[in-house]
Amino acid sequence: MKKITALILVFICIFALVGCGNANKDNFTETNKEIKSITNNVEPDMMFPAVIQPFFEDKFYIYSFGSPISSCIIVEYMDGTTENVCEALESGHIQITDLDKYNINYYKESKLTNNITDYLNRTN
Repeated sequence: MKKITALILVFICIFALVGCGNANKDNFTETNKEIKSITNNVEPDMMFPAVIQPFFEDKFYIYSFGSPISSCIIVEYMDGTTENVCEALESGHIQITDLDKYNINYYKESKLTNNITDYLNRTN
């Protein structure tokens, strides 16, 4: 019984690792979901703290909003389904360039610049 349980746990771990390895971090669209709209549903009277909220990163950049609004930015597809911007990017349904097309503002910070700055700060 212990061997069967151990074997099942091994298969679950392998399945989980393979699934995690397929996470999209390079702005490559894996599935063809046709975007109907990407909207920022933040109302003018909504108050958010002024804090940088990273919502996605790829090999070279960290993308952030100027406040915690990612749950308010909704992607709607032609098939009627919706998801927030973080889910859409992580699943590969949209790319960062799609945010530009729909005039969604965000900050883009170079990882290379940060690494160089970190290195210079450590060596001084």
